Amino acid sequence: KEKHRKMPSLTVNLEPGKTVHVKLVKAGYLTQEFDYTPPFAPATVTKTMVAVVCKAAITSASLNKEVFEPKETVKLAYTVKNTGNITTDITIRYGIGTPGASRTCRDVPPGGSVDGTAELTAPSAPGSYKIVITAEACGKETGRKELPFTVKIPLVAVTFDTRKEDGTVLTGVEVWIDGEKKGTT
Repeated sequence: KEKHRKMPSLTVNLEPGKTVHVKLVKAGYLTQEFDYTPPFAPATVTKTMVAVVCKAAITSASLNKEVFEPKETVKLAYTVKNTGNITTDITIRYGIGTPGASRTCRDVPPGGSVDGTAELTAPSAPGSYKIVITAEACGKETGRKELPFTVKIPLVAVTFDTRKEDGTVLTGVEVWIDGEKKGTT
């Protein structure tokens, strides 16, 4: 035998032909509002409740270049989109190695985007680093990107001063570095 489960429902008595405004509310779901005119016979109204999705995604993020001098300004450009189904605040965090500084954009509608830029200072030590950018919606991280960059070893100026055995200047000497001619004294 099949057992029929009783579906969760509520029966109310309404005046036939008189339009009423109905509002269906449940935490964690989108509220539904609609006008309804009851027929002159018993009826069932079925509505599908849609769960709230609170989410932001980083749709683009880039640096102005990939190799920097020590302590040079690193420019970050980004776009973050509300990919959820409710209007929400979106917080964008960014930093070198770990998210730090932040910007909060208020009341971003579903499908809405936020563009922004930020300036950070490259570390003084040469090496490989990454800018980490995150997007938060409803207080939770829902998007993250990592952008690698390099801080190069700063070059130093080296002057080649060529002289004769007696100490006088000798010009016309070719200077080669690692197999590449750099010039002539």
